[in-house]
Amino acid sequence: MKKRKSLKKVVTLVLATVMVVAPVISSKPLNAYAESAENNLTVSENNGLDASSRTAARVIDTFTPKQTKVNTKYTVLYTWKVKKYTTDTVWAVYNFSDGTTAERNIETLGRTATTTISGTDVYNTNKPMKSVTIQIRTSKNVVCTKRTELVVSNSEPVIYANDKTIQQGEWFNPYAGVSAWDAEDGNLTHMVAVVKNNVNTNVPGTYYVTYEVTDSDGNTVQKTITVTVQGKETSGTITPNIYTLGESYITGTYTGDVAYADLYINGVKVDTGGNFNNGYFSYAVNSNLITSSTTQVYLAAYDKNGKLLDRKSVPICAKGYGAIIPNEYHMGSSEITGTYTGDVSYAELYVNGSYVSRGGNFVNGYFTYWIDKNLVKSVTTPMSLIAYDKNGKVLNNPIIFITDK
Repeated sequence: MKKRKSLKKVVTLVLATVMVVAPVISSKPLNAYAESAENNLTVSENNGLDASSRTAARVIDTFTPKQTKVNTKYTVLYTWKVKKYTTDTVWAVYNFSDGTTAERNIETLGRTATTTISGTDVYNTNKPMKSVTIQIRTSKNVVCTKRTELVVSNSEPVIYANDKTIQQGEWFNPYAGVSAWDAEDGNLTHMVAVVKNNVNTNVPGTYYVTYEVTDSDGNTVQKTITVTVQGKETSGTITPNIYTLGESYITGTYTGDVAYADLYINGVKVDTGGNFNNGYFSYAVNSNLITSSTTQVYLAAYDKNGKLLDRKSVPICAKGYGAIIPNEYHMGSSEITGTYTGDVSYAELYVNGSYVSRGGNFVNGYFTYWIDKNLVKSVTTPMSLIAYDKNGKVLNNPIIFITDK
């Protein structure tokens, strides 16, 4: 025991001498040497080290590990500097926020070179880190000096961008209304980049734009927004002329975006097509399907994308007679209106297939017909008029379409 106390006194004296003579590497160095209780070390003759190794001064400079995040990945970077014995090695222990650790040797080349060395450590991981411990280990892998520093986590920037809805054919600027802010760097709007943009304003659909920004500490974030391109609003009307029994075509006029029509006879769809050009249309029809002026015929008009634009009854009459052409009935109205041709004198109203009334005012090609508005419960309520001449001859029987607009 007497010999051991003497050795400890010598070690302490040597270290004190080194620290006074040698330059200080750090303003707050952590020094450790043989038998340092602070670091739970035991470096003695039994470790197989020579006296020079046991008494060498070892110093770890302060260091600042800085953590950045790119999407879901973390990178810790710092510069370190130590004073060690020539056979020592330098290790880094990474202490993660979840309580786990990892370690690796960050210096081996200085064993036969200078005892004051430095370097830069870059560590990539998929989870955040709490602190880094640098260790100096002897040739027997005994930790003789260590320093722990907390990881500095820089705040991530934030991208402000909202989902957008635009109309088909509308000009789209992906940067409009987009900004970015960072707690340390301030306004980073000018640093925002578009890394993905598949928007096609000519085709209706759902698209995505991804933005990215990086602050001065290397933190990179992304944000993706949804861009909805709505189809262009289309509209149009169709107005059939009076169809005379035996003819091969239904003709008339149209407006707007009408591209084709479906032909219905007595409630059954019999054809799709028609020739629509410069506001006029013609529609080939099998005349054998329209056998009398009371046959119910109508056309449903669509745009090129299949959107229903309008529905109109086709007025039918025999040669030398007449027909009525009702307008759409608006729910809540007390009148049915429209036009007529030829010898129409009066009409009968049918709702839900049942007779309701007879009458109407037919003057100068226009007519009005009073109706109890409470009879029409919805836009799908079946309703029609039968037109007669003054002698009671049936002229035509058109469907009346109902709208709640």
